[in-house]
Amino acid sequence: MVTIPHARRFTEVTLQNWGNVPSYDQIVKSIDVNPSRIAVVVIDVGAPGSNCAQIENCTLTKIKPVCDAVRTAGGKVFHAPSAAAAHPALFGEGDFDFGTTISDVPSHAQIVLNKLKESFCGWPELIIHMGYAADRCLMTRPAGIHWLAWYGDRQPAPLTAKFLLPCDCTMAREVYQSVPLYGSRWQTSCETYALYVEGRSHTVWNGKSIVDALAGVTG
Repeated sequence: MVTIPHARRFTEVTLQNWGNVPSYDQIVKSIDVNPSRIAVVVIDVGAPGSNCAQIENCTLTKIKPVCDAVRTAGGKVFHAPSAAAAHPALFGEGDFDFGTTISDVPSHAQIVLNKLKESFCGWPELIIHMGYAADRCLMTRPAGIHWLAWYGDRQPAPLTAKFLLPCDCTMAREVYQSVPLYGSRWQTSCETYALYVEGRSHTVWNGKSIVDALAGVTG
């Protein structure tokens, strides 16, 4: 069992617009999880030629270390690249690539859920999402938080996993200064979609906290 510290950031606007938001006192400050039951889902991280410099830097210095740490600790990594080929630097032994088996259709979340359940012989305890735009790819792609939670709740045995979003392992955070649009998209969409998954969706400020929590753990 390992403990991953995390925090959720709420803005005044978010609190005003979402009446069912839990108070600060109700927010858990850490997640205890069996490292062998952690799933990483990487969405829309394309091959090197399809990325700008900021995206490539985020992929190699922030997303890759989390994938490597989870894999070493006995967890599993899943790639959902959508249209572009997945980034080869993120692949490791035992990874699964959805490739063209899923497209931008919400019901394809069922394909992802089936694979998660098959890979873990049951549900994982924690699903870590990393990848491209936080409001679109990580939230509303079929492998994203929103649809996995929606379809997961409707399974005969509902999905029990928690969701974790490392803020700096998304390009929305990475290009905040150079592309201001992503800043507002992170603020308004990422937080509110995460809150939609009531009580199960959490953010951690950086992927390094996950890497540090798993340091020395081998599966």
